[in-house]
Amino acid sequence: NTHKMVEQPSPKPRTKEDRELLELLTTLYGIQEDIGSKPKTSLEDRRNRAENTAAMMGKGRKAKKAGTRFVELKGLIVDRLKKIHSLIEEEAERNRSA
Repeated sequence: NTHKMVEQPSPKPRTKEDRELLELLTTLYGIQEDIGSKPKTSLEDRRNRAENTAAMMGKGRKAKKAGTRFVELKGLIVDRLKKIHSLIEEEAERNRSA
């Protein structure tokens, strides 16, 4: 008797935070692919991965507290990624000039 996991269609994001989380996760998966740490996939595949990840997140007071922390960390991560990206571009420009 074999059991196959059937993927259920994920519900549409209900709140602004859900939509932001989905977009952020999709973008982060894209960044991982752009820097070469993950193999390239389609936007739809990245969105599906993000939906599956977001679906595993909990509800309630503990989840809300974690969500607030997530929003704080999201800002820090985005700022750092922008800085890293600019440093990579500067280095590439220096190498082209040399």
